[in-house]
Amino acid sequence: MSNDSSRSLLRSLKRAGLCWLAVCTLSVIARGAVEPDSELRAGEWTSFQTATPWDATIDIRSDLAIVYGVNSSLPARVQSWREQGYRVALMTGAAWGGYQDYIEGRFDGRRHDDEGQVAQDGTRIMHDPTVPYMVPTQAYIEYLKSLVRQAIDAGVDAIFLEEPEFWARAGYSEGFKREWQAFYGEPWQDPASSPEATYRSQQLKYHLYLRALDAIFADAKAYTRQQRGPDAEMPCLVPTHSLINYTNWGIISPESLLAHSPNVDGYIAQVWTGTARTPNLYEGVTAERTFESALLEYGQMAAMTRPTGRRVYFLTDPIEDNPRYTWENYRENYHETFIAQLLYPEVSSYEVVPWPDRVFRGLYPSEGSPERVRIPQSYATELMVLFNALAEMHAAEPVLWHLGADAGIGVALSDTMMFQREPRVEDPHLSNLFGMAMPWVKRGFGVRLVQLENVEEPGVFEGVQLLLTSFSFMKCKREVELQRIVEWVREEGGVCVLFDDRRDAFNEIREWWNEGQAPHAMTGPAARLIELFKVGDQPGIYACGKGVFAWEPRDPILFASARNGADELIGVAAAAARKAGLPQDLEAIRPAFDLKRGMYRVVAAPDESPASAPYRMEGPYIDLFDPELPIRVDPVIPRGGVGFYLDLSAHRRQAPLEVLASSLRVERAVDVRPGADEVEGLRLHLRGPSRVRGILRLAAAIPPVAVEWTGEGESPVQLSVPEVDPYGTIAVTLPKDSAAKEAEAWSGVLTIFWKQKP
Repeated sequence: MSNDSSRSLLRSLKRAGLCWLAVCTLSVIARGAVEPDSELRAGEWTSFQTATPWDATIDIRSDLAIVYGVNSSLPARVQSWREQGYRVALMTGAAWGGYQDYIEGRFDGRRHDDEGQVAQDGTRIMHDPTVPYMVPTQAYIEYLKSLVRQAIDAGVDAIFLEEPEFWARAGYSEGFKREWQAFYGEPWQDPASSPEATYRSQQLKYHLYLRALDAIFADAKAYTRQQRGPDAEMPCLVPTHSLINYTNWGIISPESLLAHSPNVDGYIAQVWTGTARTPNLYEGVTAERTFESALLEYGQMAAMTRPTGRRVYFLTDPIEDNPRYTWENYRENYHETFIAQLLYPEVSSYEVVPWPDRVFRGLYPSEGSPERVRIPQSYATELMVLFNALAEMHAAEPVLWHLGADAGIGVALSDTMMFQREPRVEDPHLSNLFGMAMPWVKRGFGVRLVQLENVEEPGVFEGVQLLLTSFSFMKCKREVELQRIVEWVREEGGVCVLFDDRRDAFNEIREWWNEGQAPHAMTGPAARLIELFKVGDQPGIYACGKGVFAWEPRDPILFASARNGADELIGVAAAAARKAGLPQDLEAIRPAFDLKRGMYRVVAAPDESPASAPYRMEGPYIDLFDPELPIRVDPVIPRGGVGFYLDLSAHRRQAPLEVLASSLRVERAVDVRPGADEVEGLRLHLRGPSRVRGILRLAAAIPPVAVEWTGEGESPVQLSVPEVDPYGTIAVTLPKDSAAKEAEAWSGVLTIFWKQKP
């Protein structure tokens, strides 16, 4: 679509009274929905990002190395990873980066100092002391296109443009004022002057980064075909924080609409300790709730992508951006985010670590010591065990919930959550969202988040029987989103519970719900939803077609701030569910989340729960959160604890020796054959980073009689022969002086014989 055509369409839609956001949606969908590029689907299950060339300390053997940043060293960095057997992609910042050549005018001969994001007091909003967050003008888009083309010339296999972020408190730069005039056709308004000015400012920021990424990715795909042939593909993905976190932190990003662009093939869900430990309010107590928050953040990213067919990688970070915490604190919180991501079995692609160099080479405090130290070898070894387990998760079947399945409970979300934050932060902890979702999580119920922008996609309500919603902290962009909820209730038997007092100031802004009438607080999406259900203007529980609609005239924040608010909210929802005849006991208490993914068991026992006893499991398990890979029999998970195990009772023997867990990546496994019809051992080709211990636990149907390790370029070393334990496993620890060989990655062959060599 040409620029002239786009402007014409925009004018026509504005004359028709349609919300500006429909323009964004239509302009993207008009090109036609496409399936994501398949090139990244075949084998890239795990990935990491780094700005450095290959190095032995960070050779973690994931499938995809994402090289960060575009400069003169990019071709050499790409080649260094490719020579080590990796597929290689590019990542660079969408909103910030080392882009001084653009700002200072060396790119196009014109300085762009006025295109940084600026707050109300006139200060520039900086990513670091020399790097501002940018307004994505057309000139800036052309600059980023040029960087991406350089990466394609360097031979990358995919493009990741991360964090398209516009701060909610921004909106005062001359560059943004020009974009306002061009988009709205009217002079800029101070975003702090009224709720309407706030909302219009935020939705413009949303549009600007949607426009930018769509254009940059379209150019990347076209340039790839031009350079590599008409059938060449260039997968383009967006690493982004969750909608929940961006709303909490006061950042605007085009989140769900990117999934409707034919030029966007997927996302990386940037959820980690730093986002998930953001305090929230539950039963009147403000505190960090890392596991529960991460569970909801990953759930939002899954909900955003599931109906659109886009791929999503889940990210976790063994540390976080804040360098003041201890290794012990990082590890505890990492475990909680790690377990949260695994409770979404529909996702099996992972960014296992965003910056391995700062994890394996960085210096951080340790409990009981004033000095900053490198990562403990025990934690480094454990991390490699976990990274390798993630690489196998796509094949971990069957999937079986022991406890914690979602039970059909849904909570509605919209990107417009981001539009109601700055400068009026009436709900600093996003309690209107957490007030609806957290009570269920604390009682062991999974929550299926429903992204309203996706309501016209098939399957968006799949698995949902009870939908909780509120428009006190968000709106919806189109009336069809409300109409689809009503249709789902009336025709499909759903139950919708609305928590809303209809007094939100943003109800009064110029938007689709105020067309043809004077804006006032009793309009707004909540009032319109009640009107569409045709139940009058009194709160209550109503039968509507095959389903039920309930209106509770209190905002969810009231339940989050009350000591017994969780029970009260669940009681309201359960009453509506009973009227609909839903079979689930929504007032039940489940002691834990317990998911089986193949041989893996993923367990969490939330604290602040009516369930006070520890959660007890039965049987023998390998503890994958312990670098020694010990076997635990009948493990116990304390309240507030998590666990990741390999269930030995679920193992089905297929060969005399099988690797169950390893701190080194098994690159290849070959039978040792003295003859065509005889097998006498297993030869494992292993690789991994330096500074970790080489440890494996294997299932052994036959006792081994000899174990041999041959490091690359070294002579074979005979190891002690492990005994088979009562659970049919053996543990093998490899010899290596990591201090003496820090510059060398693990690379060698482990051979285990189960009868004497001739």
